[in-house]
Amino acid sequence: MRKKNKELHAQRRKEILEAASQCFIEKGIHKANMQEICRTANLSPGQLYRFFKSKDAIILALAEQERQAAAGMIEYIRNNEANVAEALHTISSDLIPEITDISYARMSIEFVGEAGRNKEVANLFEKIEKDFRMCLEQAIKTSQKAGSVKKSVDPPSATTVILSLFDGLSVRSSFETIANKKKLTKTIQELIRALLCKNANKGECS
Repeated sequence: MRKKNKELHAQRRKEILEAASQCFIEKGIHKANMQEICRTANLSPGQLYRFFKSKDAIILALAEQERQAAAGMIEYIRNNEANVAEALHTISSDLIPEITDISYARMSIEFVGEAGRNKEVANLFEKIEKDFRMCLEQAIKTSQKAGSVKKSVDPPSATTVILSLFDGLSVRSSFETIANKKKLTKTIQELIRALLCKNANKGECS
């Protein structure tokens, strides 16, 4: 496939996934069908099926996007695990506005429901959860050895608190509009520092 054709293919694929997300948010993953996705994407069934053979294939492609996004954050934390609080501070600047977007939040809830029906989706999200948890726990331990995180912090418990904080924000954003995301982000960053850092009252993690 030539470069231009690859770019067109990738763009069309992206448009289909965006259309599918819109349908899933409006109707729910379980109720939305391929015909509705075709209409939203302005494609014929034949055109759509050249990209995705089934609704399950679309669902897995959307779930894979989530895995790739999580993999990027995991890699960043691993590369900065000597100061995990500062790594989380940096990630939060982009992550919180994203996860508090109402469309993202509602799609996340749809994925939770789909995981109860679709074993492949469940396995994918279980892997994301496991990888993120292992990465964060290890980074907290490494930061403790480096002296940037309090020795009194229990890595598994702190990891659960941090993950619950982000997950809870996303769920709440599905029904509550966050008026000032900059202030919210700053508050979350301060909470993480307070949880982890020895010098949190000075705004430091060193």
